[in-house]
Amino acid sequence: MGKYSKETRNLSISLLKPMLESLHITDPSPLLHKVTSEGMHMMAVNHYHTGLQQQLLSNSAAQIGIPPHTDHTLITVLLQTSPGLHVLDPTDGNWKDAAAPSEIIQGGAQNTLQVLVGDQLEVLSNGRYRGAVHRVSQCSPDNCSRISVASLLSFGMDEVVEPAAEMDGDELLKPFYKGRSLRDLLDHLASGEKLPFIETLRIMG
Repeated sequence: MGKYSKETRNLSISLLKPMLESLHITDPSPLLHKVTSEGMHMMAVNHYHTGLQQQLLSNSAAQIGIPPHTDHTLITVLLQTSPGLHVLDPTDGNWKDAAAPSEIIQGGAQNTLQVLVGDQLEVLSNGRYRGAVHRVSQCSPDNCSRISVASLLSFGMDEVVEPAAEMDGDELLKPFYKGRSLRDLLDHLASGEKLPFIETLRIMG
């Protein structure tokens, strides 16, 4: 896990660099430095299995899964051993399966990763990149054995993320998001507020 964590962090940083360059920020180096020297890298491992699913279904209407959400990160790199991840297609509002390795190449494939844009990159890009709305489906009782490993790259806990001051060579005249930090996210979650955190950051009008 230590080696995997290190390599996925390096991968996330290598992906982030051209994404920042695509925004034509005058100098993305300070942003990259903040991520590499002061940023956070977290790992989240989930295991869904048949025995627990059957127990829950027999005792209540509980479901195994994760409801629709976005990650409050820059980039999330996800490894899943079997299907279950769904991503919302913003063009038609439909949910699409994020194919598992065995579905991508006939006969099965290993080492296939999904990359999701998070809220921090949405805010930083002033909406040019949008956080990927995703969910995890309920396991079917007769076929449920899934492990997912999410690698989440973000700015530091108290780093206020706001729209980059300059993109495309022109001064940003109208920010569409408020600047907030990961600590603000934790405060939001602790408050019990049901509105998604990213929705509290969008500036209307």
